Amino acid sequence: MAKSVLVLGGTRFVGLHLVQELVRRGYDVTALNRGSHPEVLPQGVDRITCDRKDDALLRKTLSEALLKRHFDAVVDPSAYVPSDLRAVIETMKGHVGAYVFISSGSVYKFSNVFPWHEGIPQVTDASAGAYGWGKKQCEDLLTGAFAEHGFPCINLRPGYIYGPHNTVYREAYFFDRIRAGRPVLLPGTGVVLAQFGHVDDLANLIILAIENPSARGQAYNFAGKCMRPLDDYVRACAAAVSAAEGGEFTADIVHYWPSQASLTDKDMGKLFPYRWKVNTVRDISKARYELGYDEQITLDQGLAESAKWYFGEIARGNRLFPAPEYSEEDRILSALRR
Repeated sequence: MAKSVLVLGGTRFVGLHLVQELVRRGYDVTALNRGSHPEVLPQGVDRITCDRKDDALLRKTLSEALLKRHFDAVVDPSAYVPSDLRAVIETMKGHVGAYVFISSGSVYKFSNVFPWHEGIPQVTDASAGAYGWGKKQCEDLLTGAFAEHGFPCINLRPGYIYGPHNTVYREAYFFDRIRAGRPVLLPGTGVVLAQFGHVDDLANLIILAIENPSARGQAYNFAGKCMRPLDDYVRACAAAVSAAEGGEFTADIVHYWPSQASLTDKDMGKLFPYRWKVNTVRDISKARYELGYDEQITLDQGLAESAKWYFGEIARGNRLFPAPEYSEEDRILSALRR
């Protein structure tokens, strides 16, 4: 009999790719979400409509679902703060074999000692960002439940995820500018290192975690196998645009320091989609050795796939993000010329 997996979400980016991969591998899949986009789910996926922010409704809905079926695993890519989890933990306690929580590499304090492994110090407040602090608190709640009554949590900590259906304006930020023939403004020197993990590789890691009983109570990093300087990443985006559009596109990279354009670090958080001052290099050896994980999609392959999907959606009138507005970039270029 096929294993049964409940995905909390399932219609956006990580959840959608996971559902597709689970179905492909023969799992019995149920998706619980608000029902906003049921049309994107593969045929055969059971649908439960519920807003997880409504605690009372969520408890009732999950309790009713548990009367009808057993879930071997739950995967949760849609919890961001502890209040998203309490009702789920209390209701699912004793009724699920694995609970995979999609946390974040943002739970780590910044360190200049690389690579970052799962045991390095983590954030203790929201000073480095509410997102990472919220995920850290969620992890604490889950690991506390594991210690108290064996709640079978597994915390996965992705870095930068990319691929088709990405809901964060990251690789598409560069695709838009390269296709438009715009200069790509890159703060700093372009030698900062980062890792980029494809969403389908993350789906594979999730399934490996579900299938390995020794993963319960553990945390695992997820990132690309190779580190790439930001300059190299932008050039890879240009190659992806060329492959998708059937032309020859290049990246006109313009390096600058934000102070040259009277910009602060806070400003840069809104203008540029990646960390540009510090390296972010994560150790994925634990997932490789304990779970048998290995990257299947290289960055160049994945970016080409992403660009093809992204421009295809635009051609069909489905623009995920607002059309780029370049006035601030033009102001920066003018400031650099001065």
